Amino acid sequence: MAFNLFLVLSLVFIVSTDERKLMNMDVNDGVPQVGMQCRSSYSVQDGDTCSDLVQRFQLTTSAFNVFNQNLDCDNLFIGQWICLNNVTIY
Repeated sequence: MAFNLFLVLSLVFIVSTDERKLMNMDVNDGVPQVGMQCRSSYSVQDGDTCSDLVQRFQLTTSAFNVFNQNLDCDNLFIGQWICLNNVTIY
């Protein structure tokens, strides 16, 4: 009887762990972590501007802004990473 209970509890644990992986839930807080992951990036060089980067990498301004939501184009600094291509994570 105890062995059957162990098997059932093990199965429940495995299923709940797999559900978290499928939903990309952080095990620590159980809240789904939906967002974007940068697949391609660029390190800002001296003289770069956001509009230059949009043209150089053939992006639309709206796509560039979505990829770099917290970017302050007036305060770029050398070595700052700019995202050029994102993928949405669920």
